[in-house]
Amino acid sequence: MSAGRSRTGPGLVGAAILGLFTLICLVMAVGALVPAVGEVMGVRDHGVGPMFGYLAGAAVWGLLALLAVWAHLSSRREPAPPEAASSPTADEAAGTDRGARPAGGGFAAGAAMPLPDGPGLGPRRLLATPLALVAAVLPWFGVAGLRAWETDWFGYTAVAGDEAAPSFTQRWLEQLVTPSPLMAVPALVALYVLLRREAVTSWPPACALGAGIVLLPTALLADVPDFGPISGKAVSYALALALVGTSHVFARLAVAALTRPIAADVADSGLDVTFRLPGQGLLPPRPRLLVRQDRLVLSGIGTGRDDVDEREMPWANVTEARVETRQTAEEWTPVAGQVWTVAVPAGPVLLIRGRGSDWVLPFDDEGEARSALALMTARAGRQM
Repeated sequence: MSAGRSRTGPGLVGAAILGLFTLICLVMAVGALVPAVGEVMGVRDHGVGPMFGYLAGAAVWGLLALLAVWAHLSSRREPAPPEAASSPTADEAAGTDRGARPAGGGFAAGAAMPLPDGPGLGPRRLLATPLALVAAVLPWFGVAGLRAWETDWFGYTAVAGDEAAPSFTQRWLEQLVTPSPLMAVPALVALYVLLRREAVTSWPPACALGAGIVLLPTALLADVPDFGPISGKAVSYALALALVGTSHVFARLAVAALTRPIAADVADSGLDVTFRLPGQGLLPPRPRLLVRQDRLVLSGIGTGRDDVDEREMPWANVTEARVETRQTAEEWTPVAGQVWTVAVPAGPVLLIRGRGSDWVLPFDDEGEARSALALMTARAGRQM
């Protein structure tokens, strides 16, 4: 990617969503004084006091929309890629497409398959940004749903002949735009996603954490009606946990849209790319290989010691990298003297040799292992 190339504007997408919430609050503020508008919007409380409440909500969402625009304007240009230490010779360049770059760190470029160009970072962000924003703001929609579903509302709507009883949708919309301190959490998560554009591997845990912060206390306080023998509290907790998981899934889909399939546009970007190691059991920690612009990071190796739970290998320390097929299962100890091991089942492995340490990383699919090797080769070639 050339230096100074303009970014696609995910900040503007976020600003549009937040601006929509601002507009809804403003219309409901009008509905607090104008009965006809209030009936359409499902506004139950009328008068000057409720109007100022909706205006306060509009101010909160509007401020967040302005912050999203600022985030877009402050980071709308791609940083220039680091200059490679040397240019390829004419022989190296002959017959080589954009994806086959000279190797860095001492391992051969010929060991990796050439990378296709890919669709470009702009189209990837265009798909990933809405998914990430849904992951960030979905918990607030869940909070509004739980509040609208409480027993008090059911008791109100059960009154026979009460034509003024609002529908669930009207109650949900009203709760959605009612100002609350909990609004700040999904808004901050959305801003985090927009600002941390390269550290995409942190999006799923950030979205799940934000969802838990707003949904679990709401589930604790919500008075949801019982479902036969199942208590309403259990139902509310189940819904909250389901929404936390859904938020995490949407964030992972956003990361996948940005980083898969592996191609030259991903290698040229500053995106962190994760490869999860299979066959390690169901419980965390789950080891993973993180390919950054300037180094490899092996994280989640679970020794219980902060100084060895992450192992890093700069490109300059990589002496060899290749894909092999192991015929028998084995175990690999990432840190000498530690009892914790990585299970290496029979099948394809990515062998990375460095100064002072060797990594043996299992993969489910040989194609994925070769994609990781190609990405490493491309990024190392830019750094060396």
